[in-house]
Amino acid sequence: MNTNRRTFLATTAGASLAATAGCLGLLSDATTFEAKQAATAEAVASEGNYVKQEPRKLEAERTFSVADQEQTVKVVNWVTEYYKTIDVGPLSGQRAGVFAAVSTPQVEILGESFNPLADATPRDIISRFQQQYDSMSVGDRIGQTNLSALGASALVSTFEGSATMGGQQVDTNFVVSGSVENAGDHVVSLGVFPSQLDEQGAVHAMIENLEHPVSSE
Repeated sequence: MNTNRRTFLATTAGASLAATAGCLGLLSDATTFEAKQAATAEAVASEGNYVKQEPRKLEAERTFSVADQEQTVKVVNWVTEYYKTIDVGPLSGQRAGVFAAVSTPQVEILGESFNPLADATPRDIISRFQQQYDSMSVGDRIGQTNLSALGASALVSTFEGSATMGGQQVDTNFVVSGSVENAGDHVVSLGVFPSQLDEQGAVHAMIENLEHPVSSE
């Protein structure tokens, strides 16, 4: 795993905004939409031995041409990541278990609402994740269920694949929760772990115990 995974979240949050340019109408200068932070319950993460990292802002800007004027919208997303250090054979000491909670704001212009994650399929989300890695491959969906998250039903899909960890190609599972709307934002989550480990239950528990909004302090 490398730090490139962090850039996919900004891509996810901004990739579809340009497609709505023709519907937005006139925008005010320096229009900014910022999401509120999302996380999973501290006790649940701790039980699974996942360590919370400092939440980070990820910003994306899109420029629209409207009535011969160029206007820019800034979208401020939040990502909270958790890492689990694996102690299995050659992976010993590697941060091979990852969980991320991502929040993106609802963009509201002239009474219309837009959010690039609202209609994203699990394959859409995982594909944007996959594009950030030369050494990662995502294959077929091998499982699907509905879990309760933030008071709503979230479609949770599991994909098989592989990734390079510690210099070795490792069979890997990717767990993606579909978008859930809460408090004016859309929240998704991602879990990545070696398939030889029984981490799906822990990832599902973290999805079911998502919290939003949480304090930024």
